[in-house]
Amino acid sequence: MFKNMKLGVKISLGFVSLIVIALFLGGIAVYNMSNVKSTANDMAIDYVPCITVANEIERQSRMAFYEMRAY
Repeated sequence: MFKNMKLGVKISLGFVSLIVIALFLGGIAVYNMSNVKSTANDMAIDYVPCITVANEIERQSRMAFYEMRAY
């Protein structure tokens, strides 16, 4: 099949196939980025408040230890 084609046609087919592969990979990347966005939003809504509370508890306990040591 490829033996009968001219060189220009072979090069064109190769270039078109590379473009198709690049478009396919780009589509996959866009799809995965939308998943990452939704996951990041879920984390921001669900986990950040918990982490904020945990950090405040840790800060208060360190302040209590500091005050006990200073007493």
